[in-house]
Amino acid sequence: MAAKVFYVGTSLGLKDHAETISNTLEGISGQFANYAPWFTMPPVDQHNPEALKERAIYDMNGIMNADFCVFIFPGGFGTHVELGMALAQGIPIFAYPAELVGSLTSPPTDYKCVFHHHPNINWCLSSLECFGKIMDRYYGTKYVVR
Repeated sequence: MAAKVFYVGTSLGLKDHAETISNTLEGISGQFANYAPWFTMPPVDQHNPEALKERAIYDMNGIMNADFCVFIFPGGFGTHVELGMALAQGIPIFAYPAELVGSLTSPPTDYKCVFHHHPNINWCLSSLECFGKIMDRYYGTKYVVR
């Protein structure tokens, strides 16, 4: 079975979370591959239009070539653009909040964007639950979250 390609989207402030879930998924015997690990790249010069265009195309290709996407919220404006691209392409989405406050509903009640309620988004309590849902969906492997 070929490796499943994924994309992780979140705000720059949560790039450590993105790197953690990416490394966890990639660490499973090559079954997953991150197409566009933007969080390992240097920040884009916000005053360089060409660099911004290149990064936009790079990230967009990462989403468009993904078998699934993982989004960590709260995200920034770019995260919501990425979410929209994934929804428009029908790409399965797994999402979770970086910090859980209280119990999670689907989606968290403080998320006011109507697209957070789209049925193609699989809301999770944590990165661990997200990982379990991904394994279950693609490999039929049950992971129990404790």
